[in-house]
Amino acid sequence: MDFRAEKVQPQSNPSIPGTKHLEEIADLLRLPDHGGLSLREISKRLTANDRVVRRLVDLGHLASEIAINPVKRCEQQIVREEALADFVREFVSLYVLAKERRENIGAVKRVLTHLGIDPAFPPEDVGARFYRRRDVSVI
Repeated sequence: MDFRAEKVQPQSNPSIPGTKHLEEIADLLRLPDHGGLSLREISKRLTANDRVVRRLVDLGHLASEIAINPVKRCEQQIVREEALADFVREFVSLYVLAKERRENIGAVKRVLTHLGIDPAFPPEDVGARFYRRRDVSVI
């Protein structure tokens, strides 16, 4: 027998008084948008896992700030769109570089190593290999 509660989303139902305006009430309670991107959204955009993004932020490689989440009203670490654009303009992960070049990730890593191009940050600190775009433009 399963006793788990179902998660129910409030829906407007014209036959039940008061439910028609639930979405309007939720919109009125919502705080103004903070204008930033959640770390989860950054993970998706960088095609990197959450731990890598967290380390980039914690180590100061990716600028972030604390803002109030407009729905949950709690503090949330965010990255501004401009900060992400600056990071992507300057750095590229080995995974994305290989994908852009349509080459095997191991082959790209071997070429970079052979050319003496080191990652911009210690991979063991960040959990992934990021290179300066200007350094990898030679390949």
